[in-house]
Amino acid sequence: MKKLFLLLILLGMVATGCSKDEVDKGNDNKTEQPNENEGENIPDDAYISLNKDIVTISPDGESVDVKVYSNYAWELTNNCDWVTTSITSGDASDTGVTVTLTADLTYDDREGTIVFSCGKAKKLLVVSQKFKEAIIPDANNTFYIPAEGGHAVITYQATVDCEVIIPEEAQDWITIAPATRGLVSESITLNIAENTTYSARTAVIKVVAKDNAELVVEYTINQEQNDAILADENNTFTVPSAGGEVAINYQTNIDCDVIIPEEAQDWIALIPETRGLVAKSAILQISENTTYSARTAVIKVVAKDNAELVVEYTINQEQNDAILADENNTFTVPSAGGEVAINYQTNIDCDVIIPKYAQSWITISPATRGLVSESITLDIAENTSYSARTAVIKIVAKDNAELAIEYTINQEQKNGVLVDGNNTFTVPGIGGSVLIKYQANVDCDVIIPDEAQDWVAIAPATRGLSTYSTTLNIAENNSGKERSCVIKVTSQGDNELSAEYTIIQNPRYYLYYTSSNGETVEPDNSSSFGATIVSNTYKDGVGKIEFNAPITTIGEGAFCYYSSLTSVTIPDSVTTIGKWAFGYCSSLTSVTIPDSVTTIGGWAFIPCSSLESVTICDSVTEIGDVAFSNCVSLTSVYCKAKTPPAGSYEMFSYNASGRKIYVPMESVEAYKSAQGWSDYADDIVGYDF
Repeated sequence: MKKLFLLLILLGMVATGCSKDEVDKGNDNKTEQPNENEGENIPDDAYISLNKDIVTISPDGESVDVKVYSNYAWELTNNCDWVTTSITSGDASDTGVTVTLTADLTYDDREGTIVFSCGKAKKLLVVSQKFKEAIIPDANNTFYIPAEGGHAVITYQATVDCEVIIPEEAQDWITIAPATRGLVSESITLNIAENTTYSARTAVIKVVAKDNAELVVEYTINQEQNDAILADENNTFTVPSAGGEVAINYQTNIDCDVIIPEEAQDWIALIPETRGLVAKSAILQISENTTYSARTAVIKVVAKDNAELVVEYTINQEQNDAILADENNTFTVPSAGGEVAINYQTNIDCDVIIPKYAQSWITISPATRGLVSESITLDIAENTSYSARTAVIKIVAKDNAELAIEYTINQEQKNGVLVDGNNTFTVPGIGGSVLIKYQANVDCDVIIPDEAQDWVAIAPATRGLSTYSTTLNIAENNSGKERSCVIKVTSQGDNELSAEYTIIQNPRYYLYYTSSNGETVEPDNSSSFGATIVSNTYKDGVGKIEFNAPITTIGEGAFCYYSSLTSVTIPDSVTTIGKWAFGYCSSLTSVTIPDSVTTIGGWAFIPCSSLESVTICDSVTEIGDVAFSNCVSLTSVYCKAKTPPAGSYEMFSYNASGRKIYVPMESVEAYKSAQGWSDYADDIVGYDF
């Protein structure tokens, strides 16, 4: 494994060892650091350089000549199946190599590397090819829209900027909907206005490349005509409680059904049509309302062949005369006493009757201007006993004792909540359960603070638990830090009655990652994390490496050459990222260095070809040689430190064209003049972090 590792490193290294004078023949490209295990037959003064470092080819494919300069025999290694070379080796004379790229029919950029070797000296040639311009429509490009309007989502794939063209004759009824987060960049939603006419209509929508009018796809929008059922001017009826008949009239050009809702079919019936009725009328029979509540039903006239064509008629029926209690007619009053407002509706005069046995503790408050005639406020005296008490209050019609409603007054006893035994618990990092006990004569809630609800939960009650016991489920502590919280048991009726329990949990130590193949990634140097690996699993799309202690470093070569590695969450206990730590992780797309890191080792991310963005925290004080070199997709580097970290050789060389380095606004000039950073002065931009 170690030999393979060293060989792969040599194939990807950027030149670091030879001086400019040793390689300056034709240009000043630098060569790789020699490896003492290779090139035994070629002297140590061997060098190799090229007249170009990067070859960019059009999507149609083409050939490019590359000049090779060396002082001994050389050879090349090409691992790209879409790249061919005219020769694979040469002698000490200046040699030309023709590099040919086939046409790119994938609609994606592609990139590869050819390694030129002369003994121990190496040189990389990056070959890249841009995508092919195209617009590819979705399978569905014809839409049928109902008359009432709606949306048509046109979906396409494109490698160029496009615009959607709506024909002038359709712009009064088709518009482009504002983009929302739910839409991808290749989808356009069209708002289709309602068709108020009785004719169908059609429009052809075009998606055209902004810079190439010949790249176009078409979508056909068909909208149906407008069908209708027209209600008579009157569509709301009020029927007396004794019942009666209602005639609903409507106009339509289609067959319709009259639909009575199920909940109203016991009091509304459709009378069979007679010769005296007009063709578009329906007579409804309304039965007597024997309840004490008014009632309402919505009658629908619906087209037989189209449930979306409908008109509605509202039937309101009055209630019987009555005394109607408010929805709440049972009250529970705390032991300290208070007031109760009883509300009712009536159309007759009424008396409030308090039973004799409760007149010592329930009295009617004097009426005030703020009270309406149908409300009575009762004063409830304090209950100083430890027993609850109840009274039934009656509202009785003055002229009819049989018309009465009742209100029940319940008054609570004095309450208390007492902690039973231990109220502080320490839970291991792996999680577990805690049983808290208390004594109470009231119903209680267990209150978990908001900040602890993601790791402390109440376990479902089981038969084995006592009446006043609650088991808390404690989740794994993956934060890397000890955590604690205070649990309160609080009376449901009195927040001042409570008991507290303190939960303290030790941490577990994890490093999380994802891989493109869904398999575990085994670090090559498992002993250099400052802690010992306990387990390494991949489940539900996430890899998890557990350690027995906080991780202080990402060791040298820890994840080198893991092309399947797509993301890593670096714990905030890490202070150092070692050399070659992520070195050739070609699927890694973005990295955020946590605030705890102070050192990023040399070659740490060389060459992560998919890496597009890097955020370096303000705690970093040193960045090693070629740490992010040859990250050919890297476009944005965010360095938060106000004082430039100690910079080294070619930290950000051979990044994507136009790559920017964003630094604090007040530190721009300091970065532009700092060692290692001054090489990128033109790319350094102020940023408000």
